[in-house]
Amino acid sequence: MGNFSAINKNDCSGCGACVQICPQSCLALRPDKEGFLHPIMDSQNCVNCGKCIKVCPVENPKKYVPLASYAAISKDNTMLKKSSSGAIFPLLAQAWIQEEGYVCAAEMTKDLSVKHVVTNKINELRKMQGSKYVQSYAFDIYEEMKRLLEKGKKVLFIGTPCQVSAVRNMFKKNLDQLLLVDLICHGVPSQLFFQQHLSRTYNQSNRLQKVLFRDKPFYEASSFRFTMKYGNHVRHIQPNRDAYYNLFLKGASYRESCYTCRYACAERVGDITLGDCSTGSTYPCFPYSSTVSTVILSTKKGQLFWDKVKSDAVYCKLNFEEEIKRNHQLCEPSKRPKIRDAVYQDFQELPKDEFEKRYTYQLPLYQAIKQQFRHMIPLSVKGKIRKFQFTIRKK
Repeated sequence: MGNFSAINKNDCSGCGACVQICPQSCLALRPDKEGFLHPIMDSQNCVNCGKCIKVCPVENPKKYVPLASYAAISKDNTMLKKSSSGAIFPLLAQAWIQEEGYVCAAEMTKDLSVKHVVTNKINELRKMQGSKYVQSYAFDIYEEMKRLLEKGKKVLFIGTPCQVSAVRNMFKKNLDQLLLVDLICHGVPSQLFFQQHLSRTYNQSNRLQKVLFRDKPFYEASSFRFTMKYGNHVRHIQPNRDAYYNLFLKGASYRESCYTCRYACAERVGDITLGDCSTGSTYPCFPYSSTVSTVILSTKKGQLFWDKVKSDAVYCKLNFEEEIKRNHQLCEPSKRPKIRDAVYQDFQELPKDEFEKRYTYQLPLYQAIKQQFRHMIPLSVKGKIRKFQFTIRKK
């Protein structure tokens, strides 16, 4: 196999662009002990062409100052129910396919792995909806994207900023055929961690069919649950009562490069940026308990496509400065907590019950009672209270 050595281990985002672009096929992705993939190089075959460096999103970040920003939700209630946030992605994707384009996005497959797939069928978009709090394997789709672009097809690609930057660097000659949508990303745990956690905690009998990270409960659409589906049986878990989810929320299981991410800032890499709107509840134009999306337009291309779909959304101008204050991923990367040092090792070495006990969080009794009381109040009553609060503020 030759003389292999790891490349930029702590900075590497694992996008796999370097592997795809190498003309000598002397690069390969290999997992480290935590399950994160890194490129490994056979220096004997390398001809020092430099193409791997040119496509690297860490070495060659390209960012744009936003031109406009909005808070928005889709007018389609079916889309909203199936989406984690304001259902703007399916709105964009459906319009793109209607213009004979292809959509490339992350999907949870039948084996419960998360990877990017390509489709030009509107009825397949629902599989791409919803948050997936794990690093998606996007590199397997680059070759298919290349074939489509060479045929003159249009492709909408959505992913984390490092993935979008990699696609932008790889397909510079085809940018007029691409619409790039990046997500406001906090960081990503490894897929190996996710798979092993599911296997030993929820899927011992291999009956688990589907996982929802942001399942919306009927009593509060803006809150969410971790949901496991086993055919007709459904199990709901509060996020802080699951070790994997709780560690994600604490930022304690991310890839090392996430803590120094160059894309956690107001300048964006995509034509359009989507994410949860931290200030969504402050805008009276949205129904009570709506999960509102942030929509950031950073290029003319992004603006023009938004103009095509915005009539199908409820939207208003975003107070971008206030959004930056509340959503730290628009100004700085996630902080690396001290417990990050031990998380992956503990997962491998500790008994399951001890690991879960150490890394889950039990709400204090008064908070649990308060939460239960809020669940008992009808949404219609909560909506009236919210309208009253807006009225008082205006006075």
